[in-house]
Amino acid sequence: MSDIQSECKRLEQDLKNAFEMSNKCIADRLRLHEEKQLLLQQLKDALTSMTTLEGQLKTLSASTLSVSSSSSLGS
Repeated sequence: MSDIQSECKRLEQDLKNAFEMSNKCIADRLRLHEEKQLLLQQLKDALTSMTTLEGQLKTLSASTLSVSSSSSLGS
């Protein structure tokens, strides 16, 4: 009977350890998912900024070209 009780206690401990490991894995996966979402948002924000800057650069380049052309015509 003692062997059965020992085996039950061992199995209970194994089950407890498995639950703890499972919970830790779930927590790790959730943390990684949250980090991934944050990085994706930062990437989207960076791309939006880059697109805005690209548009401003094109406008500035066109404006500079226009001023440059006007200067050459006047000289």
